[in-house]
Amino acid sequence: MTELEDYRPKFTRSRTGCLRCRKGKHKCDEEKPTCRRCHNVSKECVYPPEPPPRSTVRAPKKKRPKPNAESIEELVRPESGSRDACDTISLGNNGGSNGMMPFYLTPSDYLTLSFPDAQERDLMRHLLYFGNVVMYSVPVQNEPIQFLHLAKCLQHSRGFSLESDALLLSLISIAAGHKSSLIAQQEKKYSDKYPPIRWDVLSESNGHANLQHSVGASQSAQRMISDHFSTTSLSICQTAVAFRASGSGLTTEMSNLLLTSALAIIIAQCLNAGRLWKQAFETACDLIELRGGPAQMLEQAKATSESEMVRIRLLLENFVVVDVCQCLASGLAPRLMREPFALWWYDYVSNDADTVHNSYGVDRAIVEVANRVNILVHESFVLDSMLDKGYLDTHNQKVENVLQELHIWETSFSQQSDRNLRVLYGNRVMVNMLKVVVNVDLLKKSHSDLAVQEAAWAAMTAFEEGKQLDHGVGLLLAAIITGSVLQEETKRAQARGVITRLRATADYAYDVDEAAAMLDKVYRLRDEGIVDPSWRLGTNSGLLVF
Repeated sequence: MTELEDYRPKFTRSRTGCLRCRKGKHKCDEEKPTCRRCHNVSKECVYPPEPPPRSTVRAPKKKRPKPNAESIEELVRPESGSRDACDTISLGNNGGSNGMMPFYLTPSDYLTLSFPDAQERDLMRHLLYFGNVVMYSVPVQNEPIQFLHLAKCLQHSRGFSLESDALLLSLISIAAGHKSSLIAQQEKKYSDKYPPIRWDVLSESNGHANLQHSVGASQSAQRMISDHFSTTSLSICQTAVAFRASGSGLTTEMSNLLLTSALAIIIAQCLNAGRLWKQAFETACDLIELRGGPAQMLEQAKATSESEMVRIRLLLENFVVVDVCQCLASGLAPRLMREPFALWWYDYVSNDADTVHNSYGVDRAIVEVANRVNILVHESFVLDSMLDKGYLDTHNQKVENVLQELHIWETSFSQQSDRNLRVLYGNRVMVNMLKVVVNVDLLKKSHSDLAVQEAAWAAMTAFEEGKQLDHGVGLLLAAIITGSVLQEETKRAQARGVITRLRATADYAYDVDEAAAMLDKVYRLRDEGIVDPSWRLGTNSGLLVF
C-alpha cells in the first residue's frame, strides 16, 4: 500500500441518510433539517420515518399500496405548489404528515409500473413536458391529451394486456419522434431556444435542466426509436384485433384503447415523416366499421357519460381530419364520412370548445365541406369514364353548390372578428385552398386563371396576417396546394416562406422539411416545362402532411 493510499479517506454509504442521497447512492452528512448535498442543489431534503422499536412479535409484512386512477391522476395533475414532481407530490388529506405522499409512493413509481425501462420513462416525461407534441389536442391546462384518459392508462404495467401495451408504446413513439425533431431543430440552428412547456406537469426549473441533459441524445437514434415503437405498437394493435375478434371478445374499452393507439401512431409518424400512418389509419377504420360506424359509437358513448362521448367524438374527429388531408393529397375517396352532410358530425356537439376545430385551427363545418369536396373530386375521376350525361349534370350542380357555399363562408369572415382569431385565419386559409381545388380539379381551370390565382393569394395573405398577429396556423397541406399554383416568383418565394418559417417554431418536426421539398418539386417540374403540374405529384408520396 502506498503512502497516498494510506491517507485516502474511506467513505461508507449511510443507511440512515436522506432519501435523495440514498437514491443517488451518495454519502449523506445527515444534517437536519437539510443535508449539505440537498442544500447545494436547492432541493427538498426528506428523511425516512424513524423505524419503530424492535418487538419480539413479528409484524406482518406491509404491502405496497396498489395504484388507482385517483392517485395516478396526481401525476398528471399536480398541485400548483408542487416542487420536484419526481420526488414528492401533494395529496392533501390523503397523504402522510404535512400532506406529503409517503416516501415509498412517488410519481416515478407510477411511471415505473407502466414503463419499467428508464429510457422509456424519460420519453414519457418528455411527452408530459410538451403538450404541443400531441397534435389536435386542445391546449387545456392539466389535460395533456384530451381524447385520452392518461391517468387511467398509467394504472397498468407493460404486459397487462395487448391493448394497454399498444397504447403505452404508441405514446412514447410520439415522444421519441418529437425529441428527435427537437434535437434536429437545435443542431440545424433553426432555433436557439426550446419550445414552451405547455402543461404544468413537471416544474419548469427542473424541466429545462432535464431537457438540456436529454438533448445530448442522438437525433437519428431517437428517430429510429420512434419508428420502432410505432411498428411494434401497430403490430400489437393488429394482433389484438385479430385475436379478440376471433373469439376472445373485443370490448368497448379494448376498442377505445386500440383506436387511441392508432391515432398516436399516426401522430408519431407525421412528426417523424414516416409512412406507417396509413396502416394505422386503415386499422382504425376497420375497428370503427366493426363497431357499427361513428354514429353507433357515439350513441353508445353518450349512454355511458358526457365525458366519454366527448372523448370518442374527439377521436373520430381526429381520424376525419386525417382522412380529409390524405384525400386532398391523393384524390382518394373518403373512408369515414362517405356520404355528404353526415348527421353524426353535428348531432353530438353541445360545445364547440371541446371539438377538434380549436386544435386544428379550422372550423368543424369547413372540415365537413372539405370532405364533400373530396367526394366530388373522386366522383369526377369516375365520371370521366362514363357517358351518361344525367350523372354528369347532377355532379356539376353539386360542384356549383359547394363553390357557392365557399363564397358564403368567405363573405362571413368579416363578421366574425369576435371569434378565436387562430380559427378565423385557419378558416380563411382552408376556404381559399378549397376554392383552388374546386376550380382546378372540378372546373378544370388552368393555374393561371384569375379565380385560381386570387384564391391562392388570399390563402397566402391569411397565412401572413395570422403570423404577424401571432395567431398563425401550420396547415402545411394548404400551403403546398395554394403555393403550387402561384405563378410569380415573388409569390412562390412567399409560399416557401410560409412553410420554412415553421422551422423556428414549436410546430417544427420532420414533416415541415418534407412539405418544403414537396412544394419545391412542383416548382421544379413547372420550371422544366410541365404545364400546370398537380400538387399531387408532390403530396401523393406516401407521407402525411397537415
